[in-house]
Amino acid sequence: MSTRESYAPGTPCWIDLMAPDVEAAKEFYTSLFGWTAQDSHDDDGTWIYTNFLHDGQVAAGLGRQPEEMSAAGMPPAWSTYVATGAVVSAWQPGSHRGAEVCNEPGTWSWNELMTRDLEAASAFYSAVFGWGYEDMPMPYGTYRVISGADEGGLGGLMAMPPNVPDEIPSYWTV
Repeated sequence: MSTRESYAPGTPCWIDLMAPDVEAAKEFYTSLFGWTAQDSHDDDGTWIYTNFLHDGQVAAGLGRQPEEMSAAGMPPAWSTYVATGAVVSAWQPGSHRGAEVCNEPGTWSWNELMTRDLEAASAFYSAVFGWGYEDMPMPYGTYRVISGADEGGLGGLMAMPPNVPDEIPSYWTV
C-alpha cells in the first residue's frame, strides 16, 4: 500500500465528493471500494463530513452538496485538491460574478501571499493562473507584484520574514 505523510506544493493531495444524498453515496462507495465511512459530527451531534478509510487510513472525503446546487441540476461532483502551501480558492463566475465594488475606501483592495518558498509559489501560481510578476526590492527580500492584463497590480507575494515562527504556515491575507 502507498502511504503518504506529506505532499510537495503543487501535488494533488486530496479528493472529496459533494453529493446531495450523503447516505446513498456512503452506501455506494463503501460497497464499491470496500471503504469504511467515518462520520464527523459537531457538538450537538449534527453530521458535518465523512472520511472514507481504506484499510484504516483516510483515502477520500464526502460532503453534502448545497441544496441550491442540487436544485440547479448540478450532479454530484468529485473535487481534486492540490497542496499549495497556503489555502487559496478558485472562482467560476455564474450569476454572482464576484465583488461589485473594490479598490474604494471600505472595500477589498489587495491580496498578499506570505510564503516559505517564494520561487515555488511564484512558479505554481504562474502555471495555474498565468500570472506574471514585477519584482520590487524590499529590506528583507523581494516583493513580487502580480501583474494583471489591464488592472495594474492584482496582489503580491513575498517570502515569510525570518522572524516569523516556523509553525506559522504560508498564508494569503486580504
